[in-house]
Amino acid sequence: MHDRQSLKPLKLLGWFCAALFIVFFLLLPTIRLFTDSPSRVSVSSSEIEDQTTSDRILFYATSLFATVSFMSVGAAVGSYLNVIVYRVPRQIPLSFTRSACPKCGAAIHLSDNIPIISWCRLKGRCRSCQAPISIRYPLVEFAVAVIFLTLYFRELLSGGVNIPVRTPDLYTGVLWIIFYTKWDLMGLYLLHCFMLTSILGWALINVDDFRVPRSTLFTALLIACLAILIWPDLLPVQINLPANLSFFGSDRARAILSSLCGMFAGALLGCLLTWVASRQWFTKSSQSNAITCAFTLCGAIYGWQAMPTIALIALVFILLQRMITGSSKYPVLKSPSIAAFLAIFVFHCFWQSLNWA
Repeated sequence: MHDRQSLKPLKLLGWFCAALFIVFFLLLPTIRLFTDSPSRVSVSSSEIEDQTTSDRILFYATSLFATVSFMSVGAAVGSYLNVIVYRVPRQIPLSFTRSACPKCGAAIHLSDNIPIISWCRLKGRCRSCQAPISIRYPLVEFAVAVIFLTLYFRELLSGGVNIPVRTPDLYTGVLWIIFYTKWDLMGLYLLHCFMLTSILGWALINVDDFRVPRSTLFTALLIACLAILIWPDLLPVQINLPANLSFFGSDRARAILSSLCGMFAGALLGCLLTWVASRQWFTKSSQSNAITCAFTLCGAIYGWQAMPTIALIALVFILLQRMITGSSKYPVLKSPSIAAFLAIFVFHCFWQSLNWA
């Protein structure tokens, strides 16, 4: 009886995945077929009309394979995120040693370490000692898979319609974006997946009543700044400087300066939002620093122009969270860092419309 109850959320996730595929591969193409006028038909869709039935089957099979591949990579990253969230706050080394059951210490076999699937196959219990395995592990894996999949459709295959300043690609879809790789868009996708995954991990560390280690923030900022230094186009929204400041005339210097300004603005707003949330609606906790870390990283990647909007959305989400889950016994539902993560995720999907550019 206990196993059936624990499997209910996974069954719901399975139905959600099935609905997701139906929407993206059946419903949306059908809607576009009846709503798109000839002047609005994209290059990729017009080419599909000229293909034979076998070519169309191959095209959609390739699209399905690419979608499943990106989702699988996200689930694998989510599996490793579980390891990071558990080990880093407890100062356990992140080595390449095999994961083990925290109850009996038995090493987890590779066949039992497949994201989401292994938890369902083992019915949420350790193979060796039959101790229950928290459902949070597959839920985190699924959440990161959703992050990768959402950005895959919203940012990558769309040609970057959610990214401000940058002109969206005319040629869209799996063929023109993935196989004829648009490297600048792929770089933006990877950087933003890294940002959202890091923020989710920090939120989970606070949920476990640990403080986010500064080393993780510095590491994330170093990766982001190095990526922007090598490829300035990864920071689409940059500050406007007077023409006489020739020292910042180069693209790299201007991008780094914009990233540093955004970092400072994000840290300031993150500290303010953390203080307001803990002071007014939540019990005081010295462990709640995930919002500050998240806003600092967001400022480095988005620029300062996005941070006031993100702070306002996050405040609204925290208020709604307090109203809806005030009596909940689950800490993950009451954590303001989770609400901040959801606010950043929503903002990213509509970045072009919400940014102060």
